[in-house]
Amino acid sequence: MSSLFTESFTAGADTSEEERQRVGLGWGPERTMYSVESTSPTAALNSLKDNPNWGDQRNFTRCRELTSEDKFGDAVAITKNSQIEVIVLFENASTKSGEDVVQTLMYPVISEAPSDDPVLQMVASGKSATSGEEIKVWDGCQVMSDKPVKLSYLHGSARLINNDHPDGIRVSDEVILGRELIPGSEGRPDGYIHASTSGYGHFIFTVLAVQI
Repeated sequence: MSSLFTESFTAGADTSEEERQRVGLGWGPERTMYSVESTSPTAALNSLKDNPNWGDQRNFTRCRELTSEDKFGDAVAITKNSQIEVIVLFENASTKSGEDVVQTLMYPVISEAPSDDPVLQMVASGKSATSGEEIKVWDGCQVMSDKPVKLSYLHGSARLINNDHPDGIRVSDEVILGRELIPGSEGRPDGYIHASTSGYGHFIFTVLAVQI
């Protein structure tokens, strides 16, 4: 596929060794988890352990091959150049009035170079509307291969699915690459996730995995 239609994730990613070491390969950070019956007293991103439609939200980034009918999972195995479909959830685990998450965005953290079994790590970050405290969580999806793999984002592939747009709506590439706040929903400003476990929604986009 022509590079005109793809972009290295490093154009928008934090590729520093310090950030990659801090974020690691799995979910994080360690945090208190809540339930739909006992929600967070303060704004908290992706911190429900029993979302009825999703399950444990520590695992908020999942993937599968684009042409597959398999369920989204933590990893996908490829034997040739492939298009990978990635899904990233956003939800506020608080239902307390005013405990909203603001200035919310996502960005990828990956290695610049092709690597064995690379992990596409997505970071979701924002701030508490009441305290101004930073909120940051991360989770990743691994692409397993018998050869080194280079991951690139497919331009124009991003969609947002939420209560406003149950069939999905196109989203700017800048959102996926961490250059713009996530779109507002239900008439709220961009980057705003209000206190409600009815959920903000999830993003779906495509990654080109090229074996080197």
